[in-house]
Amino acid sequence: MTRQDVWDSLLKLDNPKVVKRYTYLQIPMIMGYDFLQSDKISVGVRVGPVMSVLITTKQLSDSYDPGQKRIIRINDISPGQVSLNWQAMAGLNAAFRLTEALQVEIEPSVRYYFNSVYEKPATTWKPWSVGIRAAFLVNL
Repeated sequence: MTRQDVWDSLLKLDNPKVVKRYTYLQIPMIMGYDFLQSDKISVGVRVGPVMSVLITTKQLSDSYDPGQKRIIRINDISPGQVSLNWQAMAGLNAAFRLTEALQVEIEPSVRYYFNSVYEKPATTWKPWSVGIRAAFLVNL
């Protein structure tokens, strides 16, 4: 009696998911101009480049171990992340003075990415995003 591995002719699909977390450090170089300013409110525009540098990559899911299974094909492999990414940011800024020492800022913005965060993007168009920033400013 000898041990012999026998492979079944029936194909079975296994769909394990690999979950990764990428941490980027964003360094903005933003310039602005306030075109409306009073004692209680100021409104202006902000524009400039933003540099994103990849700091860490962490895999959150377990590694795939096929064991005795024979892998025939692997589909949907996401490309790797780039280590440096440049964006152009433009937005409107509104600041409201609540007290002498406390101020609230709201800044909706649009970002245009010069290159994708993926090494081999699946699309030919450049990505863009819309965001909003809110801040409490304390003058000491």
